[in-house]
Amino acid sequence: MKKFITRTLLSVALMTSLILISNVAHAAVSEITGVKLNYIGANGLEFQFSFSEPLEGDSTQHEYNKGAFTFNAISDFFEITLGDDKKTLSYSYSSMPDNVTVAADLSLIKEDLKFYSNYQGGISDEAKIQFDNLFLPVNNISVSTMKSITVSAKKGSDQKIKEIRFDIALNKILTWRELGKDNSQLHKLVKMGGTYVTVNVSMSDLNSGNKNLQIIYVGNVESATMTMDLGDLRHSLTQVFSNFYPFTFNGFRDQFDALALPILKLSTMESIQSSTFTSAGIEYEKLSMTFNEDLIWKEGYGYDMNCSSSNCQVVKADGVYIDVALSTDQVDDKKKLILTYSIENSPTITMSLVDLKAYLRKTLYSFKGGLTDAVKAQYNSLELSKSAALQEQEKSIQAEKDAKVHAQAAHEASEIAKAAITIAISFEAKNNAIEAANKTQASADDVSATDIDRKKSATDNAKQAKEDAESAKLAFDTLYEAKAIKGYWRFPVIKDLNYVTDKYNYVGKTDDKGMYKCQNSEVVSFSVGHIEVATISCPGFGRLARTITLFNMP
Repeated sequence: MKKFITRTLLSVALMTSLILISNVAHAAVSEITGVKLNYIGANGLEFQFSFSEPLEGDSTQHEYNKGAFTFNAISDFFEITLGDDKKTLSYSYSSMPDNVTVAADLSLIKEDLKFYSNYQGGISDEAKIQFDNLFLPVNNISVSTMKSITVSAKKGSDQKIKEIRFDIALNKILTWRELGKDNSQLHKLVKMGGTYVTVNVSMSDLNSGNKNLQIIYVGNVESATMTMDLGDLRHSLTQVFSNFYPFTFNGFRDQFDALALPILKLSTMESIQSSTFTSAGIEYEKLSMTFNEDLIWKEGYGYDMNCSSSNCQVVKADGVYIDVALSTDQVDDKKKLILTYSIENSPTITMSLVDLKAYLRKTLYSFKGGLTDAVKAQYNSLELSKSAALQEQEKSIQAEKDAKVHAQAAHEASEIAKAAITIAISFEAKNNAIEAANKTQASADDVSATDIDRKKSATDNAKQAKEDAESAKLAFDTLYEAKAIKGYWRFPVIKDLNYVTDKYNYVGKTDDKGMYKCQNSEVVSFSVGHIEVATISCPGFGRLARTITLFNMP
């Protein structure tokens, strides 16, 4: 019994130890590894602390020490946000006043953070240096604030914008943080296409007191959309000027929001057409494309240039990429692009939509692959140059397909003619069968004799269509004769006299009794050879047609 109790107690102790060890491992000690001061928008502030391990504890249940941050030595409340990963903690203030000195007490911050069970007041050496160099806003009689801001552009000899300049006027003289410095570079201020680019900052009035500031970006301005955040501007100037005060007034904010920065307008292709022309005895083909916005060329590409097959892999002649020339039909129309290439010796020209889009993305900043539905439809119906052999082959393929379709139409019409119970329906079906048979034969004639298999298929269809047409005609004649009104040539009886009716185009000859046949209201014309000898009208239903004699012949 004692052994059992002893073993049980040992098991409990072991499990408790394991749980304690697990909890210690789970709640690894965290320390501050980074400190940043961010300027948000027009007048917001954010102190951001990074930690080595996720903080353990419910931040919503903690009353943070308001004295950790002060405005003019007066405690104020900063909004506290713990990141989703619990490794970042931010103290933010949405709108700082225009006349305060901001202070932060690291000892109070560290003590306050001990609310979290795995934080014990630790801070890395690097984070301590970052905290000591935050350049907190200081208000005194020498601080300088921004009064106005404008933006201007400078073009190069090629008339492309090469430089963007921001002119900022301040109310007081600025002091560089480094003694004797008169210019600097900013790396976290201006973005091109969403990526920060380096800009130069300098004074434009060194002799009158350093109140006017210039921020200049030099580069390909047309390649992307330029953006600048007001919070980034406040932060950047704080880093290079010791007396810059990061507060903005309403008038300045309005000017900043109204700055007309370069915007890259993406071009969508709206149409594409192909055509041919002859110049100096050489035949050319061209693809004419229009876009909704001006085209912005990348370096090394542009209008009025020849592009080799290695650089412009877009058009193929007989399966091999060829050189193309780039142009527009109007000098100032940058919404159009024409690709021109030789079709001498009648090659087969092919172009894939994938190649075309890849080429345009390669040569244009402003094209990212946008095509309208209309362009896609136009592309699918482009008539590009084809070799004589390919044209003949395609003609044979299409003719063989057409022969099959027409033969089916002839068969269907024949079946209708044979099943018809009225003269009108049988007559129409017979004519349709004959027309379809003629089309089948014409299509079969278009199939090249060298295309043996397709020629045989089309010829067989033509033969079958002809048989169906004859069946339809026989069915019509049979029904016509069964429902016909009968008339006679007598005194004397005239045999084998040719006649034809106008409405149903029934062709016949008088029999050995001189009998002819017609339908109600038809006109019957009699002839010998090409000479018409008589014309009569066929009477109504239930009556015999007229008997014709030499004495009453019309």
